[in-house]
Amino acid sequence: MPLSILIGLIVFVVVTLVGLGAAAQQGLRAWRALKRFRRAMDGTTRELSAQLAALEARSAQLPERQARLEAARASLEESVAEARVLLRATSEVAALVQGVRNVLPSR
Repeated sequence: MPLSILIGLIVFVVVTLVGLGAAAQQGLRAWRALKRFRRAMDGTTRELSAQLAALEARSAQLPERQARLEAARASLEESVAEARVLLRATSEVAALVQGVRNVLPSR
């Protein structure tokens, strides 16, 4: 076998082995990156599921909270109306006192 064919065959085998080694190395890196990504996504998915469960629990309480808020608003409106009545009554009494003071002679 001529020497040039033997050198060509050796170069071909070496280049093929180096290419396969490089491809295997890149494949191993990709596999490790995929494993890291899966682990990170598992943690994120668990955290998201916990947050969604908490949000669902809070959402279930919304009708009750809305009813309490509505009752508190009605009570507040009633208190404001009572305060207005008391203010008007106080103003009337103050006006009467001021009228009596105006009638009485001052020293």
